[in-house]
Amino acid sequence: MPDQSGEKRVIRLGDIQVSNTSAIDRKVAVGMHRFRSKKTAEKYLENLLHTALNDAWKSGAELGGTGSRGAAYIQGFYSSRIENTVAEMTRLEINESLRKIRK
Repeated sequence: MPDQSGEKRVIRLGDIQVSNTSAIDRKVAVGMHRFRSKKTAEKYLENLLHTALNDAWKSGAELGGTGSRGAAYIQGFYSSRIENTVAEMTRLEINESLRKIRK
């Protein structure tokens, strides 16, 4: 139930729970991981988006949906991995197209 007193609840970034990151997640975040195929990159991206939405849902439920700070933190936490995965998928698509041209 929302607080009727009119006071705003302060969200500390430490209150927001996010899923643990694996070694591959850390490599993807800094752009060091190379996927072997577009299919594995797509599967990784699908799982990553599912995890990000799950974390956002949990943080909204736990913190009562107060403000956009929690959503911004989660977006920042996952954005580099999402961007690097899409860039890697693009690289794989270009390489696949070049292989078709060579044949």
